Formats: sequence, C-alpha cells, structure tokens
Amino acid sequence: MDINIEPPVTVTDEGPNEAEVHGSRLARLRAIQAAKDVADQWGFTVSDEMARHAKMAVDEVLLPVAWEHRDMIDAAEYLRRRGHGEKEIRHLASEFGRCLKAAKEQLTGIAAPTNVKDYGPANAQNSTCMYNAVTEAAFLAGVYDVFRQRPLYQRHVQNLNDDIEAALKGTRGFDVTKGGGVRRRRV
Repeated sequence: MDINIEPPVTVTDEGPNEAEVHGSRLARLRAIQAAKDVADQWGFTVSDEMARHAKMAVDEVLLPVAWEHRDMIDAAEYLRRRGHGEKEIRHLASEFGRCLKAAKEQLTGIAAPTNVKDYGPANAQNSTCMYNAVTEAAFLAGVYDVFRQRPLYQRHVQNLNDDIEAALKGTRGFDVTKGGGVRRRRV
C-alpha cells in the first residue's frame, strides 16, 4: 500500500502583489489600445467615453501600485473635503497649493507629482500638483493645520466664524461675553 502524504495547501488572503496589480493595469491599457486600433482600422469614431477610459487607464499605469486614481486630489479638493465653500476655495486654494508643494519638496526632496506630468483628472488645470488623500493624509492635515494660522486663512474664514458667533449669540448654552464674543455656558 502506497500512502502519499503531502502537506496541506495553505490558502492566504493577501490579495494581489505589486506585479499582479501592475500587470492588471497594463492589460487594461492594452485592451483599450487594441479596441482603438480596431476602431481606427474600420473607420469608427472613438467616443468621448472611450477616450475618458483610455486616460484613466494611462493614469492608473503611472500611479504607484498602492495608490488609486480616485484618491488623488489637489489643494482645492482637499479644502472642499474639509468643508470650505466655493468662495473660500477660490481665495485659499492657490496659496494652500503653494504651501503643499513647498512642504512636499522640503520634506521629501522630490517635486509633487502633477496632473500633466504624471497623472490626474483631465479637468484639473495644467501642472496642478496632486496628492494621495489616503497615503498622504497625515502630511495633508499637517500642512493644513499650519496653513490655518496664516493671515490669509484667518481673514477669509473669520467671516464664517463671525456669522456662526452671531447666530449662536443668546441661544441656549451660549452667553455674550464682555469682549463681544460668545462663550459656551456650562450646563
């Protein structure tokens, strides 16, 4: 009697490795290229939707493996996600973007990637620096905290704070202080 004893197969759920992710992205890009070649051969017009998918496929190939296209944001989008309105974003985004870019270069010695040179949405302005909202979250929050201390930020956001203070004045739980501000009452 011949007994063959082999170790059990171990199944791990680690997900795809870097090579598999990159290979998958390249395969998608090649499939889109093949579809475009066939369309050109037969005289079909490439739709805007196909062009959008092709741009996304190129962007994905250029992204580092752990990054996703949807995670890439610019200074304006970061401010929007922090709850700033469009008027504030118009006033703050340019300067906040300069702060992000300078901090990135000082801390890493590498220029921040842009939507033109490396990747990013087609509707962003040319050479807009892009940041990964997931992997660079601490960096973005740190620069934002420092930026909030700048007079430009204080000037544009103070109007909102004044409106909130006026709205809360005299409401339950808030007293008017001697300095004209609102103080939270202890309940």
